[in-house]
Order: sequence, then C-alpha cells, then structure tokens
Amino acid sequence: MRARVLLSSAWVTLVITASAGAQTTDRETQRRDLVRRAITASQQNDHTQALDLATQAGQIRMTTALRMLLAQEHNSLGHLLDAYDFSVRCVREAETDPGMADRTQILDGCNAVLSSVRDRIGRVALRTPDPLPDGARVRVQGSEVNVNNLGIPCPVLPGSVLIQVTPRGGSFHHELTISAGETREVIVTLSPNEPPRRAPDTTAPPPPTPATPPTRRGPGAGPCTAA
Repeated sequence: MRARVLLSSAWVTLVITASAGAQTTDRETQRRDLVRRAITASQQNDHTQALDLATQAGQIRMTTALRMLLAQEHNSLGHLLDAYDFSVRCVREAETDPGMADRTQILDGCNAVLSSVRDRIGRVALRTPDPLPDGARVRVQGSEVNVNNLGIPCPVLPGSVLIQVTPRGGSFHHELTISAGETREVIVTLSPNEPPRRAPDTTAPPPPTPATPPTRRGPGAGPCTAA
C-alpha cells in the first residue's frame, strides 16, 4: 500500500512556508506558487504534474517538508528508488533537527513513505579492495557509486543487477538477481594487472534501519550515487 499523509490546510501551510525566515523575493514567491499548485495537483491525483511542480520548487529552495511531499509523489508514481531516497533524507534531516517546526508530522510522513517502499526494493553491498586501483570507477546498474559509500547497502530495483568496476588496466563485471527485500553482498576481487574475475556473492542478513550517508547530488539522487 502506498502511504500518504492527508494534506490538510495546516499541512499545506507548513509545506509552503517551511523553513521560517526565508526572504520574500520574486523567486520565493514563485516557489510558493509552485508548491500550492503541486499540492492542488496531488489532491486531484495528478501526481505527474504534482511531482514536476514540486521539483521546480525544490530547485529554488528545498525544505524537509518539501522532501516529504516529493517522497510521497514519487511513491504514488511507483518511483521506488526516488521515494526511498527522499524519505531517507527527510527522516535524517528531521531527526537531526530537534527544533524543527512540526517535526513530528514531518517524521510521520517521511517514515510512512520509507516503510512503504523499504520492502519493495533490494540492496547490494560491494566489498572492494582497499584502496581501489587508481582511476577505478564503480557502477551499479549504470550509475556510478561514490567510492566513499562502498560497503553501504545500495538500494536497487528488484531483478537483474549489473555491477561494473573499471579501473585502469582491468575490469570487473558481475550480474546477479535481487529480490524485493533482499540484501546481497558482492566481493570484488580484481587486479589491474590480471584478467577480470567473477567474484562470488553471498546473502547478507537484513540490515537495520538503513543508514543515511551524506549525498552530494540534487533531488532524486540515490544514497550511493557519485557526487
């Protein structure tokens, strides 16, 4: 079931105005209009339009409440990885800011989305040589992984998952099948001076509540993607 928090008039005000103290400029006025229109579209079940408008608002100024709205819209559209990403970041921000206005409502909304998507995605953790060869690039399903996040279970869609490591002088390619709710570990064993080798994968025990490492990309970036 896709979880949502009903957007009451008080909640609409929260999403529009948080965080307090933002200057009223032409850009801020534009942002508030975008958020109002996004919420109207969401209430009319036009989640594609709501997501587009909320994304534009976030490009002007992002807030934790707006992350919650974006998580909900992605979830409504079946964008599991984006919904997971926004909800994880939302929870992290709310948990680390005890003074946040309406913190309880925001946490409830973001945790509802996180609970909804957590068991519908898989995770893969990569164990790589330390250090990696110079020039190494690690990709999961074509998206480059931040080397600082190696070892952290990265969310992936269930199904076939391709892992690639392409250092100078060698390569590693491994494809495995991930089920919803499953975590797999892949041990990368390669040397830039040897032919690529396929490494075994093992089933790791289910992780606790996912860690929320810092991310350096804009809205929608997965927790393990590169800067």
